[in-house]
Amino acid sequence: MPLTTSRSPGRRARIRARWGLSSIVSAAILVMGSSGASAAGVPVPFNTAGGFVLLAGSGVTATGENTLNGDLGTFPATTLAGTGTITVNGSSSVGDRIAKRAQADAQDAYVNAAGQTPTTQVVADLGGQILGPGIYSQATPMLVTGMLTLDAAGDPNAVWVFQARSDLSVASGSSISLVNGAQSCNVLWQVAGSAELGAGASFNGAIIASSSVALATGTTLVGRAFALNGGVTLDANTITLPACVTAGVGGLRAGDGSTVRKAEQKGGLTLIGGVMGVGIAVLWSSYYVRRREGADA
Repeated sequence: MPLTTSRSPGRRARIRARWGLSSIVSAAILVMGSSGASAAGVPVPFNTAGGFVLLAGSGVTATGENTLNGDLGTFPATTLAGTGTITVNGSSSVGDRIAKRAQADAQDAYVNAAGQTPTTQVVADLGGQILGPGIYSQATPMLVTGMLTLDAAGDPNAVWVFQARSDLSVASGSSISLVNGAQSCNVLWQVAGSAELGAGASFNGAIIASSSVALATGTTLVGRAFALNGGVTLDANTITLPACVTAGVGGLRAGDGSTVRKAEQKGGLTLIGGVMGVGIAVLWSSYYVRRREGADA
C-alpha cells in the first residue's frame, strides 16, 4: 500500500486596622492572580505522541485515498495493508523506536484519562446534548447519534475527558460541535474497547482506544486515532492534528508555545494595571494611618 511521508488601646486599634487593610489587599491580589483559572478537567499530556494523528498496535488497513495531517506510527506491528493509499503530511514511524516510545506515551495518556475523577455519569447516547467542560463516564457502550455540542463558555482552556468504559460508537453523519471557545485539542476520548466512527461523521478530539479504531467512508477527524493494541482502519478519511490556543497570565499562547503578541501585551498590561492599582491603594492607606497616628499622639 503506498505511503507518503504591646501598646495603648488606640494604638492597638490602629494596628488592627492596618492588619485588616493588609488582609483585604492580600485577598484582592489573590483574586487577581487566580482569575481565569479553570475548574474543568485536567489536560492529558501526550509527550512524544503529541505529533501523531495515528498510532496503531497491530497495523493499519486503508481503503481509498486517505490524508493524515500529522505523523503516523505503528508498533509493534509493521503492517500497512489494504487497497488504498495514505498521504502523510508528517513523519512515518513503522516499527521503530520512535513509534515504540510514542505508543508508550499514548498508553500513559490513556491511564491518565481513565484515572481522572470525579466523573459525571452520562446516558449512553450523547447525541443532542450540550455539555460544559468536565469528566464524563459511561459504563455501557458510549454512543453519539446526531450532534453533540461542547460549550466552553468562553474559556479556551476548557477540557473534556470522556471515559467510555466499553466501546465508543458514532453514528453515520453525526458530529461534535465546538462552541464558545471549545477546542479539539482539549477533548479526549478514552475507550476501554473499540471505537467506530460511522460514514460521513465529523468528529473532534483525541481517541485513545485500548483495542481498535475504525473510520468509515468519508469520516473526518480533527484530533487523533490511537489504537494501543489493535489496528486502525481507514476508508477515504482525513485526520488532522488539532492546533490549540491557551489563555493565561500574559495572554494567549499558541499550542506550539509561540505567542499571540497583541493578546499577550493586552493581558500583561491588564495585570500590571491591576497590581499598580492595588499598590496605590496600599500607599494611600499607609499615609492616612500615619497621619491619624500623628493626630492621636
